[in-house]
Amino acid sequence: MRAEFIYNSASVGEHAHCGSLLQLSNGDLCCAWYAYTGGYDYRNGQIAFARSYDQGQHWSEGESVFGRFNASAGNPIIFQERLSGRLWMLFVLLQGDYWNDAVLHMSHSDNNGFNWAKPQQLSPKRGLMVRHAPIELEDATFLIPAYDECSNTSLFFSFKEGTLELLSEVSQVKAIQPVLVRNAGGVITALLRPSSEPRVIWRASSNNLGRDWSMCIQTVLPCPLAGIGAFSIGDKLCAVFNNSRTKRSDLSISLSTDRGVRWNEPLLLDSSKHEVSYPSFLVDSEGYICGVFTFNRRMLRFVRLGQSELYNGV
Repeated sequence: MRAEFIYNSASVGEHAHCGSLLQLSNGDLCCAWYAYTGGYDYRNGQIAFARSYDQGQHWSEGESVFGRFNASAGNPIIFQERLSGRLWMLFVLLQGDYWNDAVLHMSHSDNNGFNWAKPQQLSPKRGLMVRHAPIELEDATFLIPAYDECSNTSLFFSFKEGTLELLSEVSQVKAIQPVLVRNAGGVITALLRPSSEPRVIWRASSNNLGRDWSMCIQTVLPCPLAGIGAFSIGDKLCAVFNNSRTKRSDLSISLSTDRGVRWNEPLLLDSSKHEVSYPSFLVDSEGYICGVFTFNRRMLRFVRLGQSELYNGV
């Protein structure tokens, strides 16, 4: 496994959190996150962006995308249209003192993130937030996983050309920040982190592209009320999570071959006395597993490992 740190530039603040990793159509890797100053992650936030031209061996420093707003910014996600190559970014601006006052905004880039359009409000709903990138469907719409910070429920939207339409919600349990994985048969699995007890990861599935969802079911994977990640390798569902109910440490990967019913023994990715949390993972065009996660709230850590390392580890 190879690991590198991704740093803020000096101008955007000393703290870094909540990365979103993407491989662009030209093969480059890019990452967006929010940087902030002071001791509170919901104050003085601005959106940072970095890229790597060499499979993550070296990263540029995170530079501010939009500068400072009159409101604190957070939770960016980035994704790219398959046909046009347009790069989208969704993020929130806090119109109050905390995340339940978050308002969802959007911007786009037509040159792989070197220049961005002026952000626009995407939804007026307060508390509507995103954490993970969407799935692009065959009709070029995106299935956006989102959540309501006020009600602690998960929401799923259709997004196309800057228009957002609510499709469904999962509200039987207090679970948020869904991450989506689609298998070869078209079934979409959502893994959701808890916002209250019990401190375990939940799962639900959809057979009709996110319009309806099964009942949420507890997995055996613990979660200390922290962000999770997921990706797939063939028919294998892979979860990235803190292997603890209380600590944001011991970041691990576990495999499931039955869409989340049973899980293999986790492979430890990182163990630190500092916080390691909020993973964003993908499988790149060469078949390597790539991911970023928060490290001590001061930087992001990027990792790249081969699939054989994952299989041998578990």
